[in-house]
Amino acid sequence: MNKETKRGLGSHLLTNLTRDQAEAWQRLPYIVNGYRSGGTYFVALWSAFFSWHNETVNVWTVMLNLIIGTILFASLVVPTFDSVVPLMTMWLGLVVFSFFSLGQHSFICISPDVATFWRRMDMSSLLLLHTTMTFSTAYYIWSWMNTVIITSLCGSTPGIIIYETASVP
Repeated sequence: MNKETKRGLGSHLLTNLTRDQAEAWQRLPYIVNGYRSGGTYFVALWSAFFSWHNETVNVWTVMLNLIIGTILFASLVVPTFDSVVPLMTMWLGLVVFSFFSLGQHSFICISPDVATFWRRMDMSSLLLLHTTMTFSTAYYIWSWMNTVIITSLCGSTPGIIIYETASVP
């Protein structure tokens, strides 16, 4: 195995690695095996859904959340079209978050740079999800101006620390 493949930069995906075999930037507390390393985007995505590894539960919970959220959105918007703005906002936040979260949990094995990029996108989309959920809830409780103020405050506060916490260790 050459150094590029071992570091996760080659196209071959190594699976079922132990904590000791995984690179330092991949290691998670209390996870002792199931790590993946290397691969292309396609191989890593395919592996994320159809093999057992340390990110399997994360990938499938995000996917099921997206499916259930889409079904609920469709069942609520059709009969109550007058509430389309908050429901559409909430659903779009869920879709964007799901895309980047699936990317982060699927592509973390490719390389440190890829893992850092997708981690930052996942954290940023979590901020977006948080903001759209705040707006959707406040829409039904407060006046329009209070909704905008509350959403701005709730959305901007966690955004201050995203860049610092999103780096891969």
